[in-house]
Amino acid sequence: MASLAWYAKQLSLGVGALGVLLAWDRHDTGPSAADDPAGNAAGDVGLYSWVGFTSGKAFASAKSKSPVQLAESGLPEWLGDPFHDYVVRFALTSGSTGLGPFVSQHFEIQEGGSQVYASDEPMVELADGSFGLTNLSFFDRVRYHPWLEPLDGPAYFLGHSAEGPWQANELWRLLMTPNETLKTPPFSD
Repeated sequence: MASLAWYAKQLSLGVGALGVLLAWDRHDTGPSAADDPAGNAAGDVGLYSWVGFTSGKAFASAKSKSPVQLAESGLPEWLGDPFHDYVVRFALTSGSTGLGPFVSQHFEIQEGGSQVYASDEPMVELADGSFGLTNLSFFDRVRYHPWLEPLDGPAYFLGHSAEGPWQANELWRLLMTPNETLKTPPFSD
């Protein structure tokens, strides 16, 4: 079964940034796949990011407590397939006005205006230490990150800590490890 784990961070006081990391595990290889130097050569695993501007006052940091299982039917092999121009719609919705321990998740893949895949998960538990997230959504292309390299560009703010930048495979492992708290670097503020 395929799975998806995520981390979201929003920093805004007037104008700011919202970023999301998506950890993709197409064939349920588990956290140990991060140790494979070839990594996602076959497309089984991958780390993707989306970063955009936001306004208003917001400070949030949240991640899925464990990977979320995805239905197999229609799911592409790899979001980074060079022969496809996939656009991802990702949305998290809280059941209340404040941050509760659960959100609902919508994950959709489109190509050329047509839906390729869609999955709704009505209950995703947030990792311990998550805060400030009520609703989040984007509809855009996601950026693939090379397996043994640190995040760069705007995604840098999602993947660094006091120790410095983390490699994509290390971040992927943190997201794919069940019951990992938000306090694990670099997911601490």
